[in-house]
Amino acid sequence: MMFPPLRLRAAAGTFAAVAASMALTGPAVASAPDLSPLPPAIADIRPGAVLHLRIDELRPTQPAVGYDQVYATLERYRRSPQDKFDDYCFYNGQRGVRAFDPARSRIDDPASFACKQDAPDAASPHAATLYGVVIGPGGRFYLQSGHHTAVALTSLPDGGSHVRMTVRVEENYSLMIPGGGFWTRMAAERRVWLRNAQGQMIAPEALPQTFRLVDLRDDPYRSLVFFTRGIGYVRPQGATPHVEMAWAYWLRKRRDPDLSAYRLDDLTSYRNAVIAAARKMVALRDNDILVDRMTALSLGKLPSFDAKDGLRKVAREGSATQPPGPLLDAILYKQRFVEP
Repeated sequence: MMFPPLRLRAAAGTFAAVAASMALTGPAVASAPDLSPLPPAIADIRPGAVLHLRIDELRPTQPAVGYDQVYATLERYRRSPQDKFDDYCFYNGQRGVRAFDPARSRIDDPASFACKQDAPDAASPHAATLYGVVIGPGGRFYLQSGHHTAVALTSLPDGGSHVRMTVRVEENYSLMIPGGGFWTRMAAERRVWLRNAQGQMIAPEALPQTFRLVDLRDDPYRSLVFFTRGIGYVRPQGATPHVEMAWAYWLRKRRDPDLSAYRLDDLTSYRNAVIAAARKMVALRDNDILVDRMTALSLGKLPSFDAKDGLRKVAREGSATQPPGPLLDAILYKQRFVEP
């Protein structure tokens, strides 16, 4: 199945009525779904509740993503449909895919494939692995982490903004008065990233309203950080949802590496950019501040540069026994589908 060029404008998703479309269940369950009734009011939803929401019912909490990270994911799914269904089940707390038909199964049709276990409920240990949401004024659901996953699912030929994600409620601020108070609290709790792809501060009103790729800006340094994961840093348990955005801000502010000096459509050159970035990351002292009082250690800085395992994995060229790494996947996708 061919993937469409992502520069083309896609149909806009609509915000469905919450009471009609939200369900306390997961996608592609191993057994018949339990369509539990909604609480009588959004305000009654407690932190820890597990919800099953359409992507167009979610709102971003950052203005940009790394396009190359999205491209790498889409190319991997194009090459390996099993990875697509496995990831979808895993992200929804269902441990991976149990059965699917490569010719007929579709991400937007949960009945066409089965996950290894039922969707988690609030008491399940797997609920802790779900992407989190904060419920804001007006009953809007603000996604915390998982922006790249939501964009990839929206961009798939068998996906779209109507695809559902199983999420866990972290806080319910739906009774707060709309305006500055809500966003002040979100910023104080590091639940929103109010800097654009150039590192400039933005107002909350400037945040995108959908997860269509055309509605989020490209931050090349955010992609670069993704490729340094396991080489220059690891995502700490329980860290702020915007770990990678903080690293991207720091690298961009220093312009070291200066991405204009590298070819991001060439594997060797892109690999060199990743090496340069990772070396800068591990050279930091643990207590060095990157942004907003966040230290290098709190953002997962590794003690040393991992060129043996991490770099080989991310920059792998692929062979008869091993698939390409994400760097080459991003480059291949751009060559096939993205308009220059």
